[in-house]
Amino acid sequence: PVHNLRFPFVTYKYLHCRKIITPDDALAFVGRMRFGVPLINVYFSLLFCSRVMTANVLFVIAHPDDEAMFFVPCISSLGRQHNLSLLCLSTGNFDGLGSVRRDELRESCRQLGIGTHLILDDQRLQDGPNSKWDPDLIASIVSKFVEQNQINEVITFDEYGVSGHPNHIAIFHGVRQLAEARRDLAVFKLRSRPRLRKYTGPLDVVVTSLAQVLAGDGPQSGRPTTFFSARPWRSWAAMRAHRSQFVWFRHLFVAFSSYTFVNQLAPIDES
Repeated sequence: PVHNLRFPFVTYKYLHCRKIITPDDALAFVGRMRFGVPLINVYFSLLFCSRVMTANVLFVIAHPDDEAMFFVPCISSLGRQHNLSLLCLSTGNFDGLGSVRRDELRESCRQLGIGTHLILDDQRLQDGPNSKWDPDLIASIVSKFVEQNQINEVITFDEYGVSGHPNHIAIFHGVRQLAEARRDLAVFKLRSRPRLRKYTGPLDVVVTSLAQVLAGDGPQSGRPTTFFSARPWRSWAAMRAHRSQFVWFRHLFVAFSSYTFVNQLAPIDES
């Protein structure tokens, strides 16, 4: 059994996960070492140490392309073990391309291996920084999807919304309401990065790993759960599905964004 594996910059602890983690997983780590930095397509988390062998995990996003720009490290890691679903609360019709963007999101989900996805077109949830989304409505919609699809875990934006977009922030508040009402549901938020660190690309793997070592982060600590991507090109492939949105500055975003390489989650009620 593998309990502790020590690599440069970070220690991964797999306490009591023998039914999920095998020595083959440990060998896979070694094969994925690059330049002394662990770009690892695996994760340690409360999900990983769950007694449930396979969970139903739901990603809640605001617009088509959110999944490709922000959540791919997490999606790639979780998709190896769990059933992934995606709930998009708008078609992204701000520029009148809602029907196009709906089809693009379906292709992105196919690229990322997300089997179940629902894209809403609700007049109360229209794309735009001046469109105010009701957290009560969001909580109700997400709750219904959770019940219908037997979801065990939910992942969404944090209180800053990664990019500061009001629609992202509204989702956080709505999903947090759901988490308060459903204590049996594991709900996580994607940690937003400070502006400078947000565009450090793969260098953020080093920063995040060092920070974890110093802070002692891990599943037993209750602090952020981290996903490192061993295949950052999957973000590029998923974003290419969003042809109407993949303009030159988004090429730069995907290339230099830390979210292409690292996702850090925390319980949604953590301050």
